[in-house]
Amino acid sequence: MMMMMLRRWRRRMRRMVLIMMFFYITILIIALSCTALHQYTLDGRTLKKIYEDTSDSLTVYKCAVSTDGSRLYVTNRSNHKLLTLSVDGTVLSSLEDPALLNPIGVHVSEAGQLLVCGEGSNNLVQVDGERGMVTLASEENGLHYPYSVYYSERTSRLIVAQNSKNILVIKTK
Repeated sequence: MMMMMLRRWRRRMRRMVLIMMFFYITILIIALSCTALHQYTLDGRTLKKIYEDTSDSLTVYKCAVSTDGSRLYVTNRSNHKLLTLSVDGTVLSSLEDPALLNPIGVHVSEAGQLLVCGEGSNNLVQVDGERGMVTLASEENGLHYPYSVYYSERTSRLIVAQNSKNILVIKTK
């Protein structure tokens, strides 16, 4: 039990250090035109452009960092893709699935679960390299145009913001 708590604490501290060292944020090139991912220092200096896709206007919409800091997850709303990038911007994988349309919000929980909102498909999915994609919520659960997601380990709740200015809170476990 104590070892598990220590490992979890170390994982959180590593992630915090990585996040404190660098910000990974999407840059709005033109109003509502998200096409690039840049790396900044905490004092606001641009270090480098990590990734860019100018094939459409919403190709780098939102991003999240894996718990160990080794991967970046980027939603490509225009082309219905979830990209996995290395920290240097190399595309490691690209997920396209007819069950995930217009992916927007992306979140990595403390436990490393990758959650993605499909605005066009009206669903919330969990993506796992081994099991693939699992739908956690859909229109049947009251989900309408999900936009952003957060999972609270402390309360065991999924919180999904929707374009309708409503939120959906789902108790897990």
